[in-house]
Amino acid sequence: MHCAKIRVFLHHYKHPNDNNKIIVNEQVKNALKQRRFKWQQLRNDPVTGLRIEVLEGTNLEFKEQLTKETAFIYRRGLNKEDFKKNSLNFSIAYK
Repeated sequence: MHCAKIRVFLHHYKHPNDNNKIIVNEQVKNALKQRRFKWQQLRNDPVTGLRIEVLEGTNLEFKEQLTKETAFIYRRGLNKEDFKKNSLNFSIAYK
């Protein structure tokens, strides 16, 4: 089953070797941009003072599987309950 969009929340952090300057992991950000993820929103956390950058990638390769007219071909064997399941969340931490 395919989805229309994927959102990634890229957390900025304080770099301990650079006077606690708030930065983002540029390697991860550039890898996402190469995969057609676009900037959507920037959130500032009032408690920590850190930022969360929201990037979104749109499904451009499997559009026929998302349209109402052709979606049934790709969803055979699935039940309505399969579509009501919780979303997938994961995080990557660098140390």
